[in-house]
Amino acid sequence: MVKKIAIVLGILVAIGGLAGGIAFYKLNESYGLMTAKVVRHNAQVSQTTRLRISVDTLRLGEDLLPYLPENLPLPGWLPWDLPALLPKILPREVAILGGSDYAANAYNLTVFINEQKGGPMLPKLLNDQVQLPNRFPAVAWDDEGFQLKERGILTVEGQLPLPLGLEDRILETWSLDPPTEALQLYGKHMAEGVIDNRNGDILTLIGGLAPIWGTTLDQINKESNSAVMLGMLDHIHDIRIAVDLKNTDTLLLQIRIHAEKEVGGQLEFFIPFAMPMLAQQIKAQYGLTLESENTWNPDDETYTVDLSVTGVEEKFRDYFRSAIPTSTAAPK
Repeated sequence: MVKKIAIVLGILVAIGGLAGGIAFYKLNESYGLMTAKVVRHNAQVSQTTRLRISVDTLRLGEDLLPYLPENLPLPGWLPWDLPALLPKILPREVAILGGSDYAANAYNLTVFINEQKGGPMLPKLLNDQVQLPNRFPAVAWDDEGFQLKERGILTVEGQLPLPLGLEDRILETWSLDPPTEALQLYGKHMAEGVIDNRNGDILTLIGGLAPIWGTTLDQINKESNSAVMLGMLDHIHDIRIAVDLKNTDTLLLQIRIHAEKEVGGQLEFFIPFAMPMLAQQIKAQYGLTLESENTWNPDDETYTVDLSVTGVEEKFRDYFRSAIPTSTAAPK
């Protein structure tokens, strides 16, 4: 009798375990409960990729914690506080990739997200909340919006139309043959970007964005200072930017311009000339203090601009206070 009872109990436990496994599988399939694999934006890079912008969202979440208001309304049943919760649920990376496509007369764009949790739910959530076609109507986004290609790979693609005749202007200086190797990001910053200009993609982007600004590339070129700057692009290989927080009140930005020696003198003149005016504008409009150091290294043909922006703490705190509801008691 005892043996029969044990067999029955064993069968019931097995059935319960199987049912539980099936239930968890279904829940994971619908809600993405299991952690998705690590995938970097490099997996989405093609030979035509010229623009890369990457945000380390786990580091960003950690850096922004001091600005968040107290008493955030976290569910009472959660076993973690906010510092422990964010690394478990935030995406690991958000990236924007782009490149010119003159066969389609467009600048191709891809937004990539390496999600950790909730993958199957995220496309609808992002499409409903972000609404890219409304926020960026100049870009022809895919009708499906964000799509989960597989766990860990969430993307949306779009095209920025390019003006007619822009290709001829590009071919006056550059070739459309892609370089053998794409430029890589250094990967040691909270946010980082690079635009490869070996095919004239900086001028291509300016030409594509000009109609959004209510102008054209020809009109921009008629202004003397702008014409000089556009002419310098013929000798610029790439531009990199990196963003980090030095402390809770100071934001650091570094711009690195890899250019031929022919324009080193122009960079040394124009950028230091423009910085005081930019600092005055930022101070008057936002109440922030901008300081800069500029160096030209002819040996590696790199012009570096190190910027520090002070006064950001209260700006960030004000933003999150208005954007995030608070509560004196956590919801049950």
